[in-house]
Order: sequence, then structure tokens, then C-alpha cells
Amino acid sequence: MSGGPGSERTRSFALADWVRAALLGARDTAKTMLEEARAGAREGYEEGWRRFEAKTGRPRRQQRQP
Repeated sequence: MSGGPGSERTRSFALADWVRAALLGARDTAKTMLEEARAGAREGYEEGWRRFEAKTGRPRRQQRQP
């Protein structure tokens, strides 16, 4: 009785679907964490420059656009 309900093949596909969903969920979570970390790093960088400019009264140099 191959292919019937509850067969080994059906269970292996169900397991593969579950594993795929778990891995994709982990990937999405990691992407979100990296995006948040990058945003935090940018904010910290900008805050450092704001403090430097306030302390010294000198603006930072503008970077050239390639």
C-alpha cells in the first residue's frame, strides 16, 4: 500500500515541509536582526558625529559620491 494516507512518503514530505518552514523562518529572523543592527549602527555613527560637531563646532567633511 504505497501512497495511501499515512504512508512513509507522505510523512517524509510533511517532515520536509516542516523543516523548510523552520529554516525559512530562521532566515527571515536573521535578516530582520541584521537590518535592525545596521540601523542601530547608522544611528550610533550619526550620533557620534553630532556630538563631535557640537563639541568642536566643525562640521564633518562631505564624502564624495562615486
